[in-house]
Amino acid sequence: PVNRFCAASNNRTGFLCDDKVTCVPASQVCNTVSNCRSGEDEQEELCGDLPRSLPGHLVFRCSNPAYWVYADQRCNGVNDCGDCSDET
Repeated sequence: PVNRFCAASNNRTGFLCDDKVTCVPASQVCNTVSNCRSGEDEQEELCGDLPRSLPGHLVFRCSNPAYWVYADQRCNGVNDCGDCSDET
């Protein structure tokens, strides 16, 4: 598999598009909006079974295993997990 890790704005974890230039912030992957020129950030193989279908670097698992957030939502000052585990 292609290494899709990149650092988006503010050093946030991102997804590297096929053009090897565009870095989409993790939370904008699989959001029904194509941010990559060829739409690879919205492909079925990537978005078909969230979060399992996502590369591991895009996912942060909350303390409660039933919940997850995109990696760029960790330490952003917002309690996305509901138990603050993404902010500790």
